[in-house]
Amino acid sequence: MPSVFVTGTTPAHPKNSIERAASVVFLAFVLSYTSCFQYVSMTAGEAENPRAVLPRTYKSILWRLTAFFVLGSLAVGIVVPSNDSNLQEAYSNSKGGAAGSPYVQSMDILGIPILPHIVNALNLTSAFSARNSTTYCATRTLYGMALEGKAPRFLARCNKAGVPCYSVAVVLCFGGLSFLQVSDSVAVVLNWFSSLVTASQLINFCVIAFTFTRFMKACKAQGISRDSPLYKAPFQPCRLAFSLQSWSSIIVPY
Repeated sequence: MPSVFVTGTTPAHPKNSIERAASVVFLAFVLSYTSCFQYVSMTAGEAENPRAVLPRTYKSILWRLTAFFVLGSLAVGIVVPSNDSNLQEAYSNSKGGAAGSPYVQSMDILGIPILPHIVNALNLTSAFSARNSTTYCATRTLYGMALEGKAPRFLARCNKAGVPCYSVAVVLCFGGLSFLQVSDSVAVVLNWFSSLVTASQLINFCVIAFTFTRFMKACKAQGISRDSPLYKAPFQPCRLAFSLQSWSSIIVPY
């Protein structure tokens, strides 16, 4: 549909169906939306004034993700036709990196030489930022487990700057698993590990949803109003029931 703005006609159907592409974008949006709340919540221990900062941050997550995912995909769809020969060649030959990126291809179509390099740099920065966030969350979790005695005590040791250096080192070691992708035979092990982590994340979402049901019931039993917290998630408990059912339905066939 967006390509009509440029070509004035509907392009030929791509080899990869539009429905599957749309589902991928939607799933990425949903996963990012749910994960962002966890990342923000974990920064509460580091925030100087969490009661004032976090409510505003929670409310801005949806609009930021909408701008990046929905509007970004729409902009690329307007410029790049669904039957673009470069993208089809990249997908058919399983080319990774910039060759299979619609964002880079859109810059090539515009005909400005410097734009593809800028997009590549932005993609690299975005990937680094995402890994930096997950490294922080994993380190914070490992450090907290060490303080509670659920992980080796040495992981709770910090340097003079207050950084749990041992926890950071352990988390960064897992980054070396990415080199398993170099060999096709060893990449199978990486796929197993990736599937295990994905399944664990889905179970984590279900546990969070179930925990929140108990939290709401505890508040109701103690007479605590839903309006008392500074931030109140909208559409509860319907939204909670939908979330629990959705994640559970994904885990069962997985």
